[in-house]
Amino acid sequence: MEAVKINGRPSKYKEDYCQMLIDHMAEGFTFESFGGVIGVCKDTLYEWVRVHKSFSYSKKAGRTRQQLSNEKMLRDIAKGKVRGANVTAQIFIMKNCHGWKDRVEQTNIDLSKQDTEELKQEAKRLLGEIE
Repeated sequence: MEAVKINGRPSKYKEDYCQMLIDHMAEGFTFESFGGVIGVCKDTLYEWVRVHKSFSYSKKAGRTRQQLSNEKMLRDIAKGKVRGANVTAQIFIMKNCHGWKDRVEQTNIDLSKQDTEELKQEAKRLLGEIE
């Protein structure tokens, strides 16, 4: 395959990078850190995603493998299979890379006007007893 020129320079892109990216992400690493492996900046990686369909697909496939790897690690930590592991750090990875969020359960009570008035009257009665 002929090198595609990006910004006037021949691209460093190689088809071999597709499988390398999937393998890299399958180990739990991010898409952006792949740039460090092959010696390019993350802007170049994103440009390749736009220009090369096969690289774009590899990013998507790598992302699912990355999540699988990270979930397996978290499961193994929870089961005590990984000595000296930091579960908090792994949870941060899940939040930052995979959209995990802390959820706060809320219960909404829909009070009618009659219920509200009854509660006000009860509060006034109780306050009267205190005074």
